[in-house]
Amino acid sequence: MHNIGQQLKEAREAQGLTLAEITERTMIPIKYLTALETEQFALFPGEVYLKGALRKYAAELGLDAQALVDSYNEAAAETIVTENRAAVMPPEKKPPQKPKMELTAVLSTIQLKRFLPLVAVILLLLAGSFLISKWSAKTPSQTDPPPANEQQNEEEPGPTDTENPEANEEEPAVLVERDPSTENVHFIVRHADELTAELSFSRPCWVRAFSDGEKSLDGTFRPGQPQVARAAEEISIRIGNPPAVSLTINGQTVELPETKYAYTLTISKE
Repeated sequence: MHNIGQQLKEAREAQGLTLAEITERTMIPIKYLTALETEQFALFPGEVYLKGALRKYAAELGLDAQALVDSYNEAAAETIVTENRAAVMPPEKKPPQKPKMELTAVLSTIQLKRFLPLVAVILLLLAGSFLISKWSAKTPSQTDPPPANEQQNEEEPGPTDTENPEANEEEPAVLVERDPSTENVHFIVRHADELTAELSFSRPCWVRAFSDGEKSLDGTFRPGQPQVARAAEEISIRIGNPPAVSLTINGQTVELPETKYAYTLTISKE
């Protein structure tokens, strides 16, 4: 869309920056930075988040953020117009074709008309024979309803909970584990509808958190001031005084690195 992604990528590479460094500066997850550079805008959870990330990324690279957002709006409007035109265009109609009748079909029709009276007589005889045989075979036992005990024996019991394994199937429990494939502090949450990170403090600590790219926490918090961040897909937390923080993710207490230096941790949903 109007080379938005190409402008971002060229500006970043010209400054010798990696996506990880941009994420460290802007707190925008790498997957969304990649989506901007490849113009896969459908990966964003909404346009508000998309435009906010685009502005922040462009400003970090020294580009005209408003110009890039305007380019995105123009391209998105063109896409909507194109889709609307395709939806209202009527399907191409083909002129009706007149049925062609071959000579053999004409001759067959003429011969059929000659035998129609005979066919009608045969059909009447067959229908009368069927009605007579059905009336003769009918007995009083067929018209009477079956005894009550036979009706009860024929009824089958309905399915119980034990016969329906799906009724007893329990939902999988939420699982929180640290990602072993990276040296960064990254926790993966499985079987959860949303992400919840609760921080408690033993000493004053500065914290800044972003939920799905939007700032959700920013300040210095003290003991007795627990803080909660929630997100649909990803939470990023910058901790200034790690030894003073305890973290619970979706109700499960996790172990944090033993370091006194500030670092950033991420929580994402699988």
